[in-house]
Amino acid sequence: MDYLLLKWLHIMSSTILFGAGVGSAFHLFACSLRRRVDGLATTTRNVVLADWLLTTPAAVLQPVTGVWLVQQMGLPYSTPWIAWSLGLYALAIACWLPVVALQIRMEKVAAAAQRRRAGAGGVRPHVPLVDGAGLRRLLPVPPDLLADGEQGPALGRVKEA
Repeated sequence: MDYLLLKWLHIMSSTILFGAGVGSAFHLFACSLRRRVDGLATTTRNVVLADWLLTTPAAVLQPVTGVWLVQQMGLPYSTPWIAWSLGLYALAIACWLPVVALQIRMEKVAAAAQRRRAGAGGVRPHVPLVDGAGLRRLLPVPPDLLADGEQGPALGRVKEA
């Protein structure tokens, strides 16, 4: 493959990776602060979709094109900036994978809350921003949707109005 095309793919994948990551994180955070079940259900569904369509392919393409570029340039992997790049990329991916799992869980919980709300005649639940321990609530979770014994401190609980 032509060096300039490979370099262009590498730069584009990094741009998509960063842009999709920041954009979906902001969108999810902003929607979570509004504490609206329908909005959360739609937003989490879109964020998970964006992860599959944009972030995941870019996350795979980024190291592949990077390694290919290193090979085309004939640089050893022991070159400090290459070694640091590979190590930091591995760390970033290790941090991103648990976030994907949390986003998928949030999508399921929000969809279940939306179905429950629709079954209750569209009653909007009241969700406190801060609980007694001062923990911020980002996603309303009806108590009956939590697993047995699960407290749900990071996800919060819904109080029906």
